[in-house]
Parts: sequence; C-alpha cells; structure tokens
Amino acid sequence: GIFALIATAIYGLQIDFVNVTRTVTGQLMSQADARKAVTQMIAEIREATPSDAGSYPVEAAATSSVTFYSNVDSDSSHERVRYFVAGATLKRGVIKAVAGTPPTYPTASETVTDLTGHLVATTTPIFYYYDKNYSGTSSPLAVPVDLLAVRLVAVSLTVDLTSKSPAPITVNSAVAIRNLKDNY
Repeated sequence: GIFALIATAIYGLQIDFVNVTRTVTGQLMSQADARKAVTQMIAEIREATPSDAGSYPVEAAATSSVTFYSNVDSDSSHERVRYFVAGATLKRGVIKAVAGTPPTYPTASETVTDLTGHLVATTTPIFYYYDKNYSGTSSPLAVPVDLLAVRLVAVSLTVDLTSKSPAPITVNSAVAIRNLKDNY
C-alpha cells in the first residue's frame, strides 16, 4: 500500500512536470517567434523608400497594420510590404512591382505569410507612429495618421501560448525610417 501511494505521488509529479515543461517551452517558442517577427519588421521599415512608381514610402498606417515600400528581396525594385493582424496571427504580405509606365502593385498578386501566432487580443495598438518631433516621451500621432508626418514607427507585440502562467510576453521596438529623416 505504501509503495502504491509513493508511486501515485511520483506519477502525479511527473505529469505536472511534463505539463509545466510543455507550457514554458511553448511560451519560449512564442516569444522567439515574436522577437524574430519584430526584428524583421524593424529592418524592413527602416529601409522604407518611395515605390517604383514614385509613391510616398508609407502607404497606410493604422493601429493593427502598416503598409510601406521597401526592397525586401535585394533585387533592383521595391516591393509593397504590409504587416497586419488577422485573428491572433501577425501576417506579412508582399507585392512585387509589375513593370510598366508607371510600375504597378496589383493586390491580387500579394504573397501572404504568417509571422507569429498567439497574439493576445487587446485594445492596445500594435503599431504607433511618431513625427519628427518625437523626443522619447511624446504621444503617438492620432489616428487616422497623417502619412507625411510619419518618421518613426514603434511596434508592440504581446503573445501568449495559453492563458496559464507564465504571463503573456510583450516584445517592443521602434525604428526611424532612414529615407524620411529630416534632422540632418
């Protein structure tokens, strides 16, 4: 009887250990995905530039999406890049320019990939936009955003694999758009 009690206790501890290990590993993987996504976004937003047709570098700016032009595949043309949230997933859409006079970006040819899942549903924006007067403590631009004023984009992703402990993880970063700098 004593052996059965000890065996049951050990079995229960092993089950708890496996569940905790699975949860923590999943949270760490979600965190790594979020960090990788933010790193990619920041690099591409930093290099935003006018489109091949001459459009302004930032095409659209909202709290859960941003659209801009950048050369993301190191060829000679600039792609239209869109980061947006669909459900609990952060996605990236890319449209290559189609040759012509002027070049076009047909939305039907957009290639969409998932960057990270398990985003926490919240009313807090994912994207914040700041003008040239940003000092580190100023408020973001009001929505709808004046695209011509955008000089810095901040990103804040909160991910949570489960609603269990550990707490959700937030990854933050900000980047100045290099080609829009006017504080030389």
